[in-house]
Amino acid sequence: MNRRDARAVLAAVLGTLVACDRAPASDANTRESILLVSIDTLRADSVGTYGSARPTPVLDALARESIVFRNAYAPAPWTIPSHASLFTGLAPRALGVNGRTAIPDAAPMLAEALAGAGYATGARVNTTYVGSKYGFDRGMDEFSLHPDRKDVAQGVDAALEFARRMRGRPSFFFLHVFDVHGPYTAPAPWTDRYVSDALPPDDALPFLRRLAYQRHLRELPQATGVAWVRARYDAGVARVDAELERLFEGLRAAGAWDDTWVFVTSDHGEAFYEHRVWIGHGLFLYEPELRVPLIVKPPARVAGGRAIDVPVSLIDLGPTMRAIAGLEPDSAAQGRSLRPVLEGEASLPADHAVFGDSPHLGDAGFVRVGRWKYVEDARASVEPVLRNHLKPEPDVRDELRARLDLGPKLFDLETDPAETSNRIDDHPDVAARLAARLAARQAESDAIRARLRARTARPPPVDLTPDEKRQLRELGYGE
Repeated sequence: MNRRDARAVLAAVLGTLVACDRAPASDANTRESILLVSIDTLRADSVGTYGSARPTPVLDALARESIVFRNAYAPAPWTIPSHASLFTGLAPRALGVNGRTAIPDAAPMLAEALAGAGYATGARVNTTYVGSKYGFDRGMDEFSLHPDRKDVAQGVDAALEFARRMRGRPSFFFLHVFDVHGPYTAPAPWTDRYVSDALPPDDALPFLRRLAYQRHLRELPQATGVAWVRARYDAGVARVDAELERLFEGLRAAGAWDDTWVFVTSDHGEAFYEHRVWIGHGLFLYEPELRVPLIVKPPARVAGGRAIDVPVSLIDLGPTMRAIAGLEPDSAAQGRSLRPVLEGEASLPADHAVFGDSPHLGDAGFVRVGRWKYVEDARASVEPVLRNHLKPEPDVRDELRARLDLGPKLFDLETDPAETSNRIDDHPDVAARLAARLAARQAESDAIRARLRARTARPPPVDLTPDEKRQLRELGYGE
């Protein structure tokens, strides 16, 4: 029995964690296919529909026929835990995943459930961090990892080829593309569109280049400021947007568009020095690292052209896709199905809460309800952040330490979307109420994590090869 088969058996045995995943066989020809496109590192406001001044015509056209969630959140500000939550419906804190450990075998994976219900399942991914070593191949009939290049065009080819082969059978395909992720290396035709000497200079880069994390900025001596770097990032967004037109038109030509759910989102955003700390992602619980686009194109039977303002989380996508496939809800999931909302049968309550964690900051977490967002990240995390992540040179260490505004924070996102004013002293009752909800969620996650550990043999640490470590270093991860 190979490792993947053993995992499948284990998931089937653990009935306390996995609800019935099989849909009636007679439904096989009527169930709709699902395409999940994760554009790694795509912050919401880099898309025209979400307010970008730089157009994304393909995504904007898709949005006009879709259900657009205007306030969608990643459950964590980096790749592994955010995608893991998407595929399991469990919080990052409950899963305990990080760069050293994989998704617990006892955590039910979306693709396993869909495969058990008769779906053909496939994936093409662009980073080791969503590869088989971390468990993302579980339940996939076909799984292809291409970590050594940014190749959205080849990813589109793979998705279309899979759709053509599976025509007539319900299918699920996960397309992960990395072209937006740093170090922002879109080809010249795209960078030439936005990068110019006319972009305003600033004094941020001399400071940022003194952080080891920002090593890629040292390799861009021509950069004049944050606006220049952001233009390179937006060039990657434009490239992906253009290639997606070929994907969507290909599905139409294949006759698959009208019976396919298309989810376009991202695992996290990207900070561009908004809080005078860094350019990047993975640590902090501010909006630039957490808010992502979520555009859901329904099949022809469901009306699109709608927008939803109530906050939602990527943790809800796994339960939503299970419901689309006709599966019973997973009783252990912390996410909730959005299918009734997508199909216009229900609305989310105004007090619907979304939560998130920052695994690199220990107990750090956030909760958003309505206009209010409460963040809890401890001052005790400052030194580990400096030592293990940002790694400033000695002469800027004190300055960076002073800039790290860690500690409880309350933001009114309606009047202060840039999160510049901590209102915790002005609204202690709101802060206390949200802090209690966050504490309850964290306690729930801790209990789930304990159950998962009790039902999973302790996995060995993820062992990356020297080449995999090199690839991740080139993307700004690790030393």
